[in-house]
Amino acid sequence: MPDDASTADTTIDTTTDTTADTAEQTFTQEQVNTFLAEQKRKIGNITELKAASVELAAIKESQKTDVQKTADRLAAADAEVAKIPAKVSEALRVHLVALHKIPAERAELYLTATDPELLLKQVAGLVDLDGKTRGNHVPREGSTSHSADSDELQTTRELFGSP
Repeated sequence: MPDDASTADTTIDTTTDTTADTAEQTFTQEQVNTFLAEQKRKIGNITELKAASVELAAIKESQKTDVQKTADRLAAADAEVAKIPAKVSEALRVHLVALHKIPAERAELYLTATDPELLLKQVAGLVDLDGKTRGNHVPREGSTSHSADSDELQTTRELFGSP
């Protein structure tokens, strides 16, 4: 118990009050040595705890059954498989944008799918099959269709003498 009493007397209070006056405090070499020894002891404890945690993890891993280990590997594989469509979709997006010469702004706005099939549908909706982007062209604009047996057409021809 005398050791505890002697260390209690030499414990250094490192907290400072910023509102108090800022007078310098001097320490003896023994106080500094005690403080440094305490810090080294704490660092040693932390190092020991880290080593113990690594050892505990290794023990837990070794105690797992083959079924648990297989289940862990299966879960990791499932997680990787779940990422594949997004990776394929991103590579496909880059390829299709270059192939169809889609402007970057339009690609960013319209090609948002992470599923490859949905991405292909988005590209098909954005681009015609011949590779041209859609415009506002109406194929039969300006052409009229006449029915030869229309009564109104026949009456108009008779009035104006058109054949």
